[in-house]
Parts: sequence; C-alpha cells; structure tokens
Amino acid sequence: MTAPDVFAAGRPWLASCIQTPDALASGLCRMLDRHIAEQTGLALQAAVIRVHDTTSVRAFYGASGGTAGAHWPLVEALYAGRPVRITWWAGDQALTRLQRIKGRTQPAESAFETIRGRFWCDNPVANLIHVSDHEESMAREGRILATLPAGRPPAGTALRRPWSWTRHSALPTLVRLLAPDCGLDPQRLLVLPRSGDAVETARRASRALGRLAAATPAAGRLIEGYFAGNAGPLEEFIGGRGVGRWEALILRAGLHAAAAWQNRLAPEGSADKEHVA
Repeated sequence: MTAPDVFAAGRPWLASCIQTPDALASGLCRMLDRHIAEQTGLALQAAVIRVHDTTSVRAFYGASGGTAGAHWPLVEALYAGRPVRITWWAGDQALTRLQRIKGRTQPAESAFETIRGRFWCDNPVANLIHVSDHEESMAREGRILATLPAGRPPAGTALRRPWSWTRHSALPTLVRLLAPDCGLDPQRLLVLPRSGDAVETARRASRALGRLAAATPAAGRLIEGYFAGNAGPLEEFIGGRGVGRWEALILRAGLHAAAAWQNRLAPEGSADKEHVA
C-alpha cells in the first residue's frame, strides 16, 4: 500500500500514528516501529515524512482543543518547520490499539509498556508520538497531513540511534549541559537505563542533578528552581550559557513535567525527595 493510498484510505482496520519531530531528532523511529508491532500485533503498511508549518500545526491540533494548554507554544515551536514521520498500521481495532500503546501526555503518569513510559521520555511536549482521539479526528488530521510538503530526517541523524541518544529528554539534557560547568563528566555522572524506562531515567537524572546542585551554589539555585517549575533561573541559564534553540526548547518543556515527576518520585525515599524538591 502506497502513501497516497493510505492518506485516502478511510478503512476501519487502518490507523495512523505520527512520530513527532523529537522522535526523529533522537533517531528512535525504527525502535518505535518495532515496539508498536510487538506490543499491538499491528502491521506497518507505509511511512512518509512530512513537514508542518505554523498554520498546519495549529489546524492539526486546534479542533481537538490541543492548543489550549499552557505548554502549547512549545508544541507549536517543536512542530513548525520540522519533519514528522507518518506511519499507518493495519489490524483489528487498529486505532484503539495505538491509543493503548501511546501512554499518557505526562510520561511520569505512563505505564512502562507504553511508548511514553519508556524510550527515555520525560516531558509532555517532546513525547514522541501523536495518535488521534477517534476516527473522525483521524480523518480530519489525515486531510491536513496530505497537504504537507515532503521532508527528510534532520541532518546528522538517522532513523535509528543507540540507546543512549536522548535529544528529546529534558532532565538528561540539563545534566549534559550543566555538568561541565561543575567540573563533572556528564557521561560518567548519568548512565541511562538500556530499558528506556521513563521512571528510572528520571530517577537517575534527578540523582545526578542532586550531585550537581551540591557542586556549586549557582547550579543549586538553577536545579531547585527547575524542579519547582520556576522559569526564571532556567532562562538566565539559557541566555547566559548560549544554549541552542533545540536544547532550550527541550529544557523549557521539562518545566511542564516538574510537578508530575515530584508526585511520581517523591514517595520513593528521602534521597529522591531531596533531589526533586
């Protein structure tokens, strides 16, 4: 089945799944394909890469109320001008199965077997995939996707990357950027779980950030503010250190996950409480 066929298919046994720009940036597309196939029993029929602009991404999310959240400006910035990978999956109750494997908007609230509960996912903006709410919205979204220009994966990335590559994860990004300022090696400070478990990733990252917070007063203020969801110290860090556009986007996205991770990690012990308070 070709891409034009599936754009116009409208078949109840066929459903689409959008791999978002962060999935491509982290080179996780093939891993996501394999996970979906293994967990749902669905069969991949076709895949194409398209590029949203500001107008199309607003139309894409607008009808379902997705533009109303506090993190919407970051979602728009994530999509506009960047490629997405549209995949179509075939099987009985295809859309329902994709919805079950997606996970919740907040990775901190997602089960491990879901995509957002693993693959090192940690924030509600760069959370790897979009699945339509129902058949009607999938049809409407499909009409928008069919009008988008063709694209290609981001320069310097592949459709598959090693397990340690996490350009979409906010907490590891903060560790990676802040550690050298504290005289520490980020690769030694934070070793990510090969399983991709989102909770274990956040736990290890919060512990690494706890070490960084103890290293210098400036790092301590930044990390304390970050886990409190306070944008001020982060914006000072971004501006003062010259953080790149992509990393700045991911770090800002992480602010919208701070409360969720506090709720998930705080009960696990006093050590974790210290690092996420």
